[in-house]
Amino acid sequence: MFSHREVAAAALRTLLPADLTTGLRLEDAQLLEGTFVDEQLQDRQTDVLLEVPGESASVWVYVLLEHQSSVDRDMPWRLHRYITRIWSRWKADNDAVGRLPEVIPMVLYHGARRWTGPESLAAMMRSEDERQPMASPLVGLRYVLIDLHAMSEDEVVSQTATAPPSLALTLLHLKALAYTRDLIADLRRWAPLFAALMHRADGLAHANAFFSYTLILHNDWPPEQLAQTLQAVVSEVTEEDVMPHPNPHVEALLERGREQGREEGLERGLERGLERGREQGREEGREVGANAARVEAVMKLLRAKFPNEAEAARPKVEAATPDQIERVFEQIFTATTIDELLNPT
Repeated sequence: MFSHREVAAAALRTLLPADLTTGLRLEDAQLLEGTFVDEQLQDRQTDVLLEVPGESASVWVYVLLEHQSSVDRDMPWRLHRYITRIWSRWKADNDAVGRLPEVIPMVLYHGARRWTGPESLAAMMRSEDERQPMASPLVGLRYVLIDLHAMSEDEVVSQTATAPPSLALTLLHLKALAYTRDLIADLRRWAPLFAALMHRADGLAHANAFFSYTLILHNDWPPEQLAQTLQAVVSEVTEEDVMPHPNPHVEALLERGREQGREEGLERGLERGLERGREQGREEGREVGANAARVEAVMKLLRAKFPNEAEAARPKVEAATPDQIERVFEQIFTATTIDELLNPT
């Protein structure tokens, strides 16, 4: 989400207090590489660092996404260490004695209950008896807390009304999807946002990220059941006036399947992308020629698994019978050669 400048700007404008963004050119926010989270915590924390140009100098916005459902009462201390690492990197890259960039820390929390942890170093230094800050100069660090648990879905949608719909969908995903008991109901409740997203030029790329996150969070579902659920939701909200022909979901989900396959295991990723591509291919085949759609789908699969041999096999694919084409779909994960798929013994 933060790699798209329009969405990043909308997120900062929506989530940060207005007095912190005054004078900042949010539309020019740039996502920086790297992570500053402790290695042992990277399974429950994700961080994003954005450089935002200001009137005289850039300001860095550090967003920490807290994945765990319990409250981290050491959060101010952890942020203190992370920000020190950010400053150390900046110092290494800049010859600026006596200067440091301003860093705005923000915690985006989506646990199963409200955030009750301390929101500043001062709060961590309170006496249990007096509940008052100790007399110490080291009390300055305070972070901006976005507690999604404390916000209703209507509040999320209302607060992000002027932003691209992908921002609302992302926040709703974080708020509800990890803890949902009715995935289908949640996805259908958000269908108007998804439909609005699909009207945008960048909507398809964002939608694929949206459903990829669903696949990751709900990997305990039977793959076929989850694929059917996602397909049903897509079909309900992507009518003819939203989705042009040829249907871009065939290409996009096959591509997502290939990418997810490289990163998380070729078989699982291709199977999920292929399942959607096959079903869409059958539907469009009645209108634009089923054979041509099948041939192109097979060629994409062959290029993904046999990149150096696929084009030479195109004549065989074009001449293949429907049964041979279906065999490619069924055996692509286990085949070791193209001939094994198209010329079985």
